Amino acid sequence: MPAADDHLKAWLTAFLGGDEHLQWELTNTQSGVTRERDGDEETIEPPADLGAVAAVTDRRLLFLVGGASEDGRDHVASIPHEEIAGVETVEELLTGELTVTTGVGAVWRFTAREPADLSAAAAYLDERAAGAEHVRRAVSEARDYRGAAGSAEDVEVAADRYDDAVAAYRDAVALRTAPGVEAGITAETLRDEVLAVVEATIETHLTRAREARSRGNWELQAGDEATAHRHLATALESFQRAHDLASETPPGDAESIATERVDLLRRLDRLDIHTEVSKAGTG
Repeated sequence: MPAADDHLKAWLTAFLGGDEHLQWELTNTQSGVTRERDGDEETIEPPADLGAVAAVTDRRLLFLVGGASEDGRDHVASIPHEEIAGVETVEELLTGELTVTTGVGAVWRFTAREPADLSAAAAYLDERAAGAEHVRRAVSEARDYRGAAGSAEDVEVAADRYDDAVAAYRDAVALRTAPGVEAGITAETLRDEVLAVVEATIETHLTRAREARSRGNWELQAGDEATAHRHLATALESFQRAHDLASETPPGDAESIATERVDLLRRLDRLDIHTEVSKAGTG
């Protein structure tokens, strides 16, 4: 093996100790390992004289990139078997790519020079992956938020919990559709739940916006411009949230929401101008 591989193999042997057993070892000399999550991608590359290893043990998957840290030390990432949600491979004549998705939605990609070993290593990891359980937990969390929103008596609390539910459902969808992930819930079922919760979120924010607008109008008529401004600003925030969701998702009527939002924005502008004029007159 090249000197770079010798360096990493020696480090790996010392790192594992005696109670963990190496099953498969995949290497590359330049490409290192790539990690993707939430739209961000980071590639950790080794220097020219060092390489990278993906080590599959009886407990975890290790990515070791020689000399990749800022201080020149080796970079290591450890993924226990129970955190793996999906495994996928692409095999070519001279190289292959191992793709591993974790339960938190991170996707790791490693180019391997050993295509003959890649499929066996991937199969070993796939047997130990817990994609269905990770997706089940993600969907359960989203449903809990949805339930809390539906039972909330206060519209502001309901709006916040629905926002939490939308974010959690998006995470669940991203995990369910990530490379190599298999789960009992179908993507279509999950999509229907997402559309339903987004529609409920839009309606809740519209209710919050209209109630806040009414309170603002009442305070304005009563002459309390500061309190009116606060309520109207809350209304504008919820109209904006509803408009954003309606623009992104089929059930929403973004155009009509935009009309209410623009009318409210004009009212706030007039109120700001009136407040400034009043301050100038008393200065």
